[in-house]
Amino acid sequence: MHRNVVSKADRSYLDMNLRITIFSSTVLIAFILMGCSGDVNPVAPDQGAWVSDIPFTYTLLGIENTLPHDNRIYETANFLIFSDASSDALKIEIAVIAEESLAELKQAFTISSSTELGITDQESKVKIYINRYLAHHQEVFACGMIIYSPESPPSVPVQRYSRLIKHELMHVFQHLLGLGLNGYDDWPDCWFSEGIAEFISGGVHDTITSQDEIDGWIAAEDHVCPVSIHSFHDYPVRFDRVNEYYPIFELAVRYLLDPDGRNKKISDVKQLYEALKNGDAFSTAFVNTMGMSLDYYENHFFELISEFL
Repeated sequence: MHRNVVSKADRSYLDMNLRITIFSSTVLIAFILMGCSGDVNPVAPDQGAWVSDIPFTYTLLGIENTLPHDNRIYETANFLIFSDASSDALKIEIAVIAEESLAELKQAFTISSSTELGITDQESKVKIYINRYLAHHQEVFACGMIIYSPESPPSVPVQRYSRLIKHELMHVFQHLLGLGLNGYDDWPDCWFSEGIAEFISGGVHDTITSQDEIDGWIAAEDHVCPVSIHSFHDYPVRFDRVNEYYPIFELAVRYLLDPDGRNKKISDVKQLYEALKNGDAFSTAFVNTMGMSLDYYENHFFELISEFL
């Protein structure tokens, strides 16, 4: 099993790009437990198994931590579902949503098997912690994702909960594709990482579909070109307002992938990730896969989007 150790030099970038809350009730978890050989346990999401005595551990800044749980863990083909006190029914529901979302991501990115993502046995499965009682937890972990339980406040609207899981899973999926495993020099710009998660999930936040909505967004306090948000420290708003940027991030990515925009494909996104893994800067990977420079997109963003809408 590979464990990520965040160096002192990586701390700033880790904080910049990953300590992001898409709802006050949502937490992104930064890494995936990877490695180990063997076959994936072929358990369907609706035919999972209850297992126990598996710790929910994570490594943060080189320090290993453990979250307590109820020791009733639901295991499926690709996931282990933990909780502090959520119901069995909810664990199964989250597992089904997670498996469906992962299957859709694998299809979109032409991944034929979970083995290609490093999910090879129980130890390397993605861990999800349904957090019912620990309120407003805002840290970065090294083992999957933590989401708040809809069974207790602060709650997420039910109709958006599956989108929320898929949004967070898209961040996890980037790690499964090999990004961010040895620091974050290979991580996409903040606007792109959050934009692709919103786009691929269908939008946890309301999407922008008209020029009037664009004008209203621009007119709001502290709203700047989304493509200028390269890292978390580039936000001109307070931490509790960063979710205001998620709809415009989604629009920035939608323009790139829409036939009426740049008409790029998910395969181009996959190539961008490969370029990052191979050491290219995001700006270099972006121009080579999206066909225009990052500077050009930033400087002409609102003009391009107005033509697109």
